[in-house]
Amino acid sequence: MVQEMKVLLLGNNPNIQFYTSRFQSVDNIELFHVSDIKSHTFEVETENYGSVKYSLDNHFTSLKNLVEGLKHMSHDIKFDLVILSASTLKELTTIPQLLESVINKQNTTILIESSGFLPLESFVKSKYPNVFS
Repeated sequence: MVQEMKVLLLGNNPNIQFYTSRFQSVDNIELFHVSDIKSHTFEVETENYGSVKYSLDNHFTSLKNLVEGLKHMSHDIKFDLVILSASTLKELTTIPQLLESVINKQNTTILIESSGFLPLESFVKSKYPNVFS
């Protein structure tokens, strides 16, 4: 039996929505999504894939809500993959502390989606070397 991969997509970047639309259709992925959009139903339209409408069971409006929700559900989830975006450096100041409880520093892969936004990788590595190494 194949173990489910636990994936967190975080942010309002349009690419995050696209990645979410692709991940949600894959078997063996437990998908969690965080954006400030209140609805858990989304629609993405692309030239290659057409229009895709999907609903997410694990949609949260903030990372804090996700972490608190997992605690209330007694889920001890450690994500295998986190893809995050932020539109400002200020937005990144709370993400690493909140992620610490839901990642495994040795095994979690964290990708920063910054296309079209800020170059965030060097900022994150210098500010949070214990989380992002």
